[in-house]
Amino acid sequence: AATAAPAPAAPPRALQRAEGLELLGEVSGSGYKDGARLARRADGQMVQLGPLMYGLLEEIDGERDLHALAAAMSERLGRRLGPEHVVKLGEKLAAQGLLAGFEDKAPPKSNPLLSLRWKILFTDPRITRAITRPFELLFRPWVLIPALIGFLAVCWFVLIHKGVAAATAEAFEHPELLLLVLGLTIASAAFHEIGHAAACRYSGGRPGGIGAGIYLVWPAFYTDVTDAYRLPRRARLRTDMGGIYFNALVAVLTLGIWLATGIEALLLLIAIQMLEIVKNLSPVIRADGYHILSDATGVPDLYAHMGPTLKRLLPWKRREPSALKGWARVFVTAWVLIIVPILLAMAFS
Repeated sequence: AATAAPAPAAPPRALQRAEGLELLGEVSGSGYKDGARLARRADGQMVQLGPLMYGLLEEIDGERDLHALAAAMSERLGRRLGPEHVVKLGEKLAAQGLLAGFEDKAPPKSNPLLSLRWKILFTDPRITRAITRPFELLFRPWVLIPALIGFLAVCWFVLIHKGVAAATAEAFEHPELLLLVLGLTIASAAFHEIGHAAACRYSGGRPGGIGAGIYLVWPAFYTDVTDAYRLPRRARLRTDMGGIYFNALVAVLTLGIWLATGIEALLLLIAIQMLEIVKNLSPVIRADGYHILSDATGVPDLYAHMGPTLKRLLPWKRREPSALKGWARVFVTAWVLIIVPILLAMAFS
């Protein structure tokens, strides 16, 4: 989510919300001391707001003047706010394009570090909802728990009991089987994204489009599950792990097909699913593991806190205040101390 930043702007005397603006409420399990509230602009960009700015947005109705809004805010907060305070808050909201007449002042949609580039959509939200509707059933406990137990059995069978030596040999002896495994791997990557969208929908969210882009240097699928920000933390974590769960389902289904057909090369697809799960659990790149950690701590963009955290590690900066709660600050500091050396090693290797 983007963070609000002040900029000079002169809001009108009677404030009105920007057209298409949605107020989504407080983020469940936020790692910020004052909590975090979210608003969604008409262009889909999430904006993270403090309690004062969000409270003013809730009070704005397009009719009350600055004095009436100041009185409403004073009653809400239990302390006096004057019209001049409303003007200052309104300037900050206008700078984010959240007030009517200032939509053109909105900063461009955020472009976070290590994010996808050159994105192209394959489905719109309506098509995504139609695709994911049948897959919601897979998140029912009576399906999910046996599937996860089956995946553990598949891991034991492929990694310990059977191995993939025979599968590799058969794939190289018959190139058509190698092409089959490659095609199924690409299809499973798309199925992974359907898992995120289905988990979001099952949790009560509205998944957006599914598409593809370039992540660093290689192509990757993606799913717009921005709406999950407004869901409870447990639902956000389910959305984060939905893709990995679908990789596990592919592995279980593939073993069943192997038992029925005896095609050894199919075991390579299971091994690839395991590698994909390990890769997606990485907290370094913006993969599932990164989002799982982000939602578990209630800090939307961990990379945005890298600079301030490193700054506070300096002996003469240790007393600088942090916007994060104690436990969240400790976690983010530990994450930064692990990630920075890894990124430096990747950059200079």
